[in-house]
Amino acid sequence: MTSNDAHHNNVTSLACVADESTKAQAAFDALCGKYDFVPPQEADAIIALGGDGFMLHTLHDYVNSNKLIYGMNCGTVGFLMNAYREEGLLKTINDARPLELHPLHMTAVDKDGKEYHELA
Repeated sequence: MTSNDAHHNNVTSLACVADESTKAQAAFDALCGKYDFVPPQEADAIIALGGDGFMLHTLHDYVNSNKLIYGMNCGTVGFLMNAYREEGLLKTINDARPLELHPLHMTAVDKDGKEYHELA
């Protein structure tokens, strides 16, 4: 999600997940000190702290949950991520413009004819 266009998402509860990097864990600790996070299954939106790989992993983990995922860069490049900000997080997420992603669906058949279905 990006915050360029005014929009209101009606998010009232947040969860936060972070990759294992020192930077993401420090950000997680700082945010936990400021916000009352709930478990991801109870949240309206999930904040993902890390880099692009962690964002993709989080999207994959929650693809069927209908939860908003808001990524904040605590990695190196963070092409898919928003800037890390501690202040006004709920307002930022509620004002963010949702972007719907349509992941690639892969079907593969092994040498024995067994089919595998996965999302990219």
